[in-house]
Amino acid sequence: MSTEAVRRTPAPPTGTYIGMPKFAKNAKVQLADPQLRKNLRKATGTIRAKRVARVAEVPEWEELRLAGEAIKNRTLRHLDTYLTQLEESLVRNGAKVHWARDAEEANAIVVAERDAVEAKAKQRSAKAAATRAATLAREAEVEKAALKSATCPDCFQLRAASGVCGCD
Repeated sequence: MSTEAVRRTPAPPTGTYIGMPKFAKNAKVQLADPQLRKNLRKATGTIRAKRVARVAEVPEWEELRLAGEAIKNRTLRHLDTYLTQLEESLVRNGAKVHWARDAEEANAIVVAERDAVEAKAKQRSAKAAATRAATLAREAEVEKAALKSATCPDCFQLRAASGVCGCD
C-alpha cells in the first residue's frame, strides 16, 4: 500500500455545512412556540439525566470517551484512504462502486443505473415472450401432427387406439 493516497472524494467542507443557515433561521421561528420549548426542555432534561446515570456506572468513562473521539478524528482525517480501501474490498468481492462529487451527480448515477436495470429487464421480458411464443408454436405443430396421424384421411374421424376408424 502506498503511503500517499490520491484523494478520490471531495475534501471536507470548511465552515458551516450546507443548509445550516436555514436550520438556524427555522429553529428561531419554531422556538417561539411556548409548547415546543416546554417539550424540548423536558426531552433534553430527560436525556441528560439518563446520560449522567449511565456515565456514573462506568468509572473509566472519560478515558473511553477520549479514545472514541481520537478514533473518530483519525478516521475523518484519513477518510479518503479508508474509502479507497473499502472500494477495493467491495470490487474484489464483486460489488460495483460509484463515486460522486455531490448529490446531483449521485442522483444522476442512481437514475442511470435504474434505467440500465429497467432496460435489461425489458430485454429479458421480450426474450421470454419470444421464447414462449416459439414454444407455443412448436407445441401447436406437434399437436397438429399428432391429430393428423390420429385422423383417418378418408373420413376425418379420429381413429381408435387400434388405428381403426369408422370407415374401415
